[in-house]
Amino acid sequence: LRAWGCSAVELFDYASVQALLDKRGLPPFLRDVTPEGAALLVQFQENTPDALKEALEKSRALERSTLIHHRTEFFSDAAQQNALWDLRKGLFPAVGARRRKGTSVIIEDVAFPLTQLAQGTLDLRRLLNRYDYHDAVIYGHARDGNLHFVLAQDFAQKDEVLRYEKFVDELVDLVAVKHGGALKAEHGTGRNMAPFVEKEWGAEAYAVMKEIKRLLDPENLLNPGVILNAQPRAHLENLKTTPIVNERLDPCIECGFCEPVCPSQGLTLSPRGRIVLERERATAEKVPFSDFESVRYDVLDTCAADGLCARACPVGINTGTWVKEKRAALQSEAQKQAAGWLSCEMPWVESLTSATLQGAEAASRLLGSHTLQRISAWGNEWLGTPVWRQSLAGTAIPDSQEDIDNPDFIIFRSCVTRNCGVSKVASGAENSPSTGHSGTEDPLLVCSQRAGFNIKSIAQRGLCCGQPWSSKGHQGVAVEKLAELIDVLFASSRGGGVPIVFDNSPCALSAKEEFAELSEDVRNRFSKLKILDPVEYALLLADKLQVKPLAEPLRFFPVCSVRKAGLLAEFEKLARRLAVQPQFPHQETCCGMAGDRGLWFPELPAHAAGKMHWDSGSAIHGVCSSRTCEVALSESGVSFHSLFTALERASS
Repeated sequence: LRAWGCSAVELFDYASVQALLDKRGLPPFLRDVTPEGAALLVQFQENTPDALKEALEKSRALERSTLIHHRTEFFSDAAQQNALWDLRKGLFPAVGARRRKGTSVIIEDVAFPLTQLAQGTLDLRRLLNRYDYHDAVIYGHARDGNLHFVLAQDFAQKDEVLRYEKFVDELVDLVAVKHGGALKAEHGTGRNMAPFVEKEWGAEAYAVMKEIKRLLDPENLLNPGVILNAQPRAHLENLKTTPIVNERLDPCIECGFCEPVCPSQGLTLSPRGRIVLERERATAEKVPFSDFESVRYDVLDTCAADGLCARACPVGINTGTWVKEKRAALQSEAQKQAAGWLSCEMPWVESLTSATLQGAEAASRLLGSHTLQRISAWGNEWLGTPVWRQSLAGTAIPDSQEDIDNPDFIIFRSCVTRNCGVSKVASGAENSPSTGHSGTEDPLLVCSQRAGFNIKSIAQRGLCCGQPWSSKGHQGVAVEKLAELIDVLFASSRGGGVPIVFDNSPCALSAKEEFAELSEDVRNRFSKLKILDPVEYALLLADKLQVKPLAEPLRFFPVCSVRKAGLLAEFEKLARRLAVQPQFPHQETCCGMAGDRGLWFPELPAHAAGKMHWDSGSAIHGVCSSRTCEVALSESGVSFHSLFTALERASS
């Protein structure tokens, strides 16, 4: 295969295939692989169609091989290719998810000379079985003789450590001595193989390595004992156990895949850091604290609980869900009573909030927005009050409309929109051409009217999807608020006959995520509702309107709920209809606002903004589908506004 020009040949042994049997996209014939068999994923990649055709012609010799029991055709379709590569990428987490609780995941990579690869692989499998690592999988880059194997190991039991010690000793002899291979092939060296470097390379080469180390690092300050270690059992010292702490967290294999998407990583902790800290707390003698309050800020206060970590996690752990459960467990009785009272008095609380925001806006005109922001920052530091942001200022939206007959859509105005209104920067007054619609500056309603839709707006104070309550650990209150909202929406939509548009993406997703917590009769009513995310509604409007993409470069940020709801493709499609030069973030991440948390902990969105990287090009405006995320994203110096504002401008 290598001689024919294959760019990749990936090996799946029998155990690997068994670990993937419940995965979507698994080719049916793989279920027929026997314990003595294996599967190969083969890829050809060339610079020209003619070269690719020639390589594929050579590969037809595969059809004559009696060793091959089944083969597929080659796929040029990217979706089919990605489905197969996703299976390959999912092997490591598949093993991690199946491991027994309390065990650690060990991944190693060895290499055999290609002439020894087949026999070396069989010998490695026999060795794993002999030491009862029957669930271990062998896979890897067979084209280069590089194999990974993954096993689950318990380091808390002495007899288990002894088993592991004997296995590693035999592994070294098998790979380095018997087959003349490499103990580390792709991912560098480390503590696990440091005691065996001399055995693999010989005394003379080992002496040269030590001399180079001495010349470059005479005081042995750089990673001491990790690459070279004279202790013959260094790989068995200071072993890290994996205590059982919580059924949500126990599957964590501490791989760190969650870290790039976490807004608090680097400020306090990542999801992995929170889990590791909880495991350390479970082993009380190892840590200097037992009171959770000493780490509350790092673990709970600065977690956005956005759930993106579950998308990145190989075993699907939503650390944010655990954080919210922890917040709930630490609520005092007084806090619970206060939450219940506030939920009942929410209309009054909204009136107070709106008045406060209006007062702050007036003060900003008098004192200047920067001065007011500094004063509010002082209040945040000493009194724990939220921080004022100029982007919180907004134009009030119209009140609820109860007398609309036969509406085409019902627009539910979220509590954040009711209180903050539409961003003034984005309202159409400063940077947009005239809308031609006097009497309203609400771009959502303007676009709906322009498309010819008859709209009923529900902006009743006190109605809430429950997300502000659940994020703070008041799950019972959150479910009550959602049930109350569903009753109103069910009646207003005539039993679900009229589609309902949520004006805030987080609210639309939160309602769907809390569905299981509702009582059976409320669930029945909820299941009849047709709920649209603002992205879905904006696309529907764009199909009805004459849209001319805006010439200015615009940033488009898909908020966490858009990604989690599976609407990223729709969001990007909308962006390309609204702007000639749409700019997207390079990585999947959260803006750090986390509902209103960023107002109480302003360092979280500020840190998240510093981690965000965008497509090149200047932009002074941005677009998203969450009012509070607009506030966080505007901290970067680019003014963010509603996607309906961009749609109104592009269709005016």
